[in-house]
Amino acid sequence: MIEQQSSLKEFLENVGETSFWISATRSVVTAYYISTIVSDEKDQSSLSEFEKRSIEILKRKNGSWVDDRLKICYPMGKVFDPYSYYLLSNLDTQQFIIESYKFYFDSIYDEYVKKNQDKQVMSKQELMDMQMDKFKNNFHPIHSWNDIFSTFFFYFTAFRTSLIDRVFMESYEQGIRQFVIFGAGMDTRSIRMPFDATTTVYELDFPQILAFKQKVLAEAIKEIPPAGQNQTIYVPCDLSTNDLGQDLKNNGFNPNLPTLWVAEGLMFFLDTPTNERIGQVAKNNSASKSRFLIHKYYESSPTPMPFDYQDEDYYKLTSRVTNKVYKWNFNINSKEFLEKNGFSQNYQEYLEQGEMVSLYSYATKP
Repeated sequence: MIEQQSSLKEFLENVGETSFWISATRSVVTAYYISTIVSDEKDQSSLSEFEKRSIEILKRKNGSWVDDRLKICYPMGKVFDPYSYYLLSNLDTQQFIIESYKFYFDSIYDEYVKKNQDKQVMSKQELMDMQMDKFKNNFHPIHSWNDIFSTFFFYFTAFRTSLIDRVFMESYEQGIRQFVIFGAGMDTRSIRMPFDATTTVYELDFPQILAFKQKVLAEAIKEIPPAGQNQTIYVPCDLSTNDLGQDLKNNGFNPNLPTLWVAEGLMFFLDTPTNERIGQVAKNNSASKSRFLIHKYYESSPTPMPFDYQDEDYYKLTSRVTNKVYKWNFNINSKEFLEKNGFSQNYQEYLEQGEMVSLYSYATKP
């Protein structure tokens, strides 16, 4: 099991804070999905065997699905990631959550005061005491993330996960049997998608990240066997310096087969030359009917949010607050990038509405 605090330290050192946050929020929306299944017996009849088996194991790990923090009020697609849930439920994250809240607290408080400028507001100490009481006296390894993250964190994770899951499955159903994930981090699609034995998923990332990922998922896979029969191949590399095309071929990649290339939650972290290298790798190693999905950020939403913020969202962590710490790359024109790299047919894009907005774009090579 992954129970020691040292494992969390190793996670953060190897994978990083934002990747950990995505695993945490995927755990929460998975718990939300399971809680709706548990309360509605009709829904249970439509579950796959993988879901049924996984839910039984997660039920034993969770103990109870009755928690007010799972009453999440926002639109979302179905998200089921038992491996992220398994990981988070075995990590001691209480101190990390407390330290994270304290790190961002000044900016959180500024946002809270700005929102409530016409009302009586809590003092800094009152707000801090209220949140610390939640973290210390009502802690849960999964549900407590609802006490630190605003509504939008769960909305964008649910939107992004369900959308990209669908692209994976559509590509598979249309005959693609080769998948490449740039900067894979703690992504679990290679073990939770129901792919057959002719399918291979290549995951590219730093060596220490992939080694750590194998280590922490080993116990979860023993308890929750993968949904499919595909092969997962880890390709240790540095996206900014390695000959990625050759690294893939050295690991059995076949450029003559249609491939789905995916850059999720990645390109806004990278400089422009590295993004250009990634595009060139896909361009030079893609057969006809290959597809490429990329993900970029806008600094602010061009459209209103499709859900109402809850009052308590304004004393939690928001994208506006984290944007002050992370300096994203906003200079990617998605359509031009895909066309320049040979993906010029059937361009589709999906705009996630909210604070700092994501655009998900993908297209096909003729």
